[in-house]
Amino acid sequence: MNQDLAKAIEDLLRRIPDKWQRVDTDQFSVTEEQAILRLVGAGLVERRNTIRLDMAGQNEGFEATIAVTGEAGLLQAIEPALAESWSRWSGAIEDWRRRTGAASRPFRVTKIGGDEWRLTEHGLLARADLSVPLDPKLSREHAAVIASRERVIDFVMKAGALEDRPPVHGTGQLVSFRSVSAEATAPPSSPPTTHVNLTNAADIAAAFRDAIMPMVEAIVNGSARERSGGSSAKASQADTMTWQEAMSLAEAHVTKHGGFFPGRNELARIVGCSPATMTKAIENSTKLKARRKEAEKAKKAREVGSSETHGETRAEARAAQEAVDARIDAGEPLDAYHSGDEDTPGDRDEMIAKLAAEQRAERLREDRQHKVAKKRPER
Repeated sequence: MNQDLAKAIEDLLRRIPDKWQRVDTDQFSVTEEQAILRLVGAGLVERRNTIRLDMAGQNEGFEATIAVTGEAGLLQAIEPALAESWSRWSGAIEDWRRRTGAASRPFRVTKIGGDEWRLTEHGLLARADLSVPLDPKLSREHAAVIASRERVIDFVMKAGALEDRPPVHGTGQLVSFRSVSAEATAPPSSPPTTHVNLTNAADIAAAFRDAIMPMVEAIVNGSARERSGGSSAKASQADTMTWQEAMSLAEAHVTKHGGFFPGRNELARIVGCSPATMTKAIENSTKLKARRKEAEKAKKAREVGSSETHGETRAEARAAQEAVDARIDAGEPLDAYHSGDEDTPGDRDEMIAKLAAEQRAERLREDRQHKVAKKRPER
């Protein structure tokens, strides 16, 4: 692991506020630039920029302010601005293509003003986890499921047991969009080319977006755009994968990670199948069933010894438990920044209901023990 990058990620996560703040990214080192890109891509930091779009020969340009987080946020934020630009420039773009050919791009994208940043709600959770060291009795693989500094770093860097985590799609918002007078200096007529064959307006519109987006990404210096084909291909694979194929891939993943079992839903995401298919794969795999049983035993052992391990008093443990109960009752995921946005509502509801039932059973057990202790005569 790149320790300099890991340190930069931690430093920035501790430094970035939860309210919008201007920042001079021009003073960033190369490592810091990589760190902020990964934090945005992981959905822990949101960036806001204003960009200007101009086209050669046109009397007006456009300025768009966008806010972006996650790996698909930039495309989501800029699409409305590109659609409006296309609606006004489509005739001029088609004329330009007829005159100069499909290879040229008469556009210019510039950044107006500086950058702004803030932590997302998931970033706030991750920052709190930075203060929790991983129990030295546990292996680094446990960082995939236990809140800790190591888990945050692995999540952002896609390292360790989280190297195969699903992408964080994130969100993108077009904050404002306005027309402006064209600048005196026209955009260059031959910027880097993207070769396309134009046969109709739909092709031209697609070429317009493909021509603009790489420049927007470079100027904004935000997270990389997620390839739409990857998501659809993965979804198609999840629909068609057999449980035998899922079992083989899951066993290979668990073996690769030293027998660590990340959970049914996580394995389904890693392998690329549905949770139902993974359930059947686990039921038919001696290896996966054994690893799941070991993981469940380890989890129970940690729960029993958690108060002693962290030096909590009974009152502190009860207060912490009540805080967890309140989040469960409110329907919040216990670990929002790692739960991602690919879990189905049914999976989340099932998990929350199971956790709530476990907590109620635990409270009833403690109440019964307390009553028995009160009735027991003193010696």
